[in-house]
Amino acid sequence: TRVLVGMVVRLMVLAVLTWICLTVLNLVQVAFALSLMISFFLFVMVEGFFFHLQHEQNKKPFVKRKRTRFPDYDQRYSREDE
Repeated sequence: TRVLVGMVVRLMVLAVLTWICLTVLNLVQVAFALSLMISFFLFVMVEGFFFHLQHEQNKKPFVKRKRTRFPDYDQRYSREDE
């Protein structure tokens, strides 16, 4: 859910800043579009790297457990009791 919220927030901020830059500041449209494209690409790369590092830190080691179909039955009637 954090990824989707981050995407929505990024798009809203991008829309507001684009409107401000093109209407209020009267920037050249081609230069603005190129710089916006490059910065957006860099920010997406940084965000992907951040989520990758966060995932690597939160990974738990794989522990293989014995699978039993009926754990209660296996505990009550195991051959170790005999």
